Amino acid sequence: KNGLFAKKTDREKYAEKLLKDSGKLNPIVNAWLNAAEFSLNNPLNVSNKFFEKGRFYLNDSMASSFSVNVKQGQRINVSLNIIAKKGFSVYMDMWEAGDSVLKKQPIFITASDTSTNSMEYVILKDQKIIVRFQQQLSLLGDYEFEINTNPLFYFPIDASVKSNIGSLWGDDRDAGVRKHEGIDIFASKKSPVVAVADGIISGVSVNELGGKVIFLRPENLNYNVYYAHLDSQLVAEGQQVIKGQTIGLVGNTGNARFTAPHLHFGIYTMSGAVDPLLFVKAIPVVKKTTIQLPEKSNFVTARSTKLLYDIILKKPILLLGQNVQVKVHAVVDNFYRIVTTDGKKGFVLIKDLKLI
Repeated sequence: KNGLFAKKTDREKYAEKLLKDSGKLNPIVNAWLNAAEFSLNNPLNVSNKFFEKGRFYLNDSMASSFSVNVKQGQRINVSLNIIAKKGFSVYMDMWEAGDSVLKKQPIFITASDTSTNSMEYVILKDQKIIVRFQQQLSLLGDYEFEINTNPLFYFPIDASVKSNIGSLWGDDRDAGVRKHEGIDIFASKKSPVVAVADGIISGVSVNELGGKVIFLRPENLNYNVYYAHLDSQLVAEGQQVIKGQTIGLVGNTGNARFTAPHLHFGIYTMSGAVDPLLFVKAIPVVKKTTIQLPEKSNFVTARSTKLLYDIILKKPILLLGQNVQVKVHAVVDNFYRIVTTDGKKGFVLIKDLKLI
């Protein structure tokens, strides 16, 4: 996945052990391996804030996978918590999605350690991410699985201060002569402006356009963060700062001297300015379902039922007829995530199923 000398993941080590112990012709082992490969190329589409309660079943080789659209300036965190029958491993990994039209295969990003079952990834470009997990063979347990996407950086105005974003990236400036290369965050004069990340102050200066400005270089990232129109600069060039530390005060210096006090906040890459909004804009917390998993797993459709592959846009894979047998693997809001007896996977409304 990552070259000849790449370190093997826990999943790869387990797969090698299965093949060594049972042989390549063992149908159970092959089913487990094939399920992993199939799921990677056939994920279900979910939101970037996703939560499900699920169950692993005995002698079930199924692998689960989800695709998530993420944007530059975000950070994705994934966790799986085994809440019953502890003492076995689940293998979880993250991939950049492939493209069947362009014949592009998924690209491996990272894998979780089985002792923590958690992953984190900083999004440096807009992309589709696939998260896959699969339990060891012949083991049973309940779990909670969560995908959380948050802004990469801390908000640049102190959280105790009332503020609002009043001007966005791309807005006209100077009667349309130029475009706004950042966002304007309005707050009371002399409100604390804070470091959005751990890093080094790479510049402290005054110019006609931005007035009193500060540049911050976040640790281990190729971004330059720009603060402008400050009333005061409270740091020096070369100074190490930590996330949330006050580095200046809101003002209206430079060409903002006739406007309300605000912070012009920008982010620059080697290729120029990028929209900073998603880097700092909070995303609502993930909604955790309060519905419990059913004690029994085998259901049938109570009526003609849409099987969805996209829980956001409610896009169906197909229409299941009445009395189609399905197995429930997880609950998500008012949906069950199910598998049909012929291997089709997706989401169906809870109300559209009934116990056998």
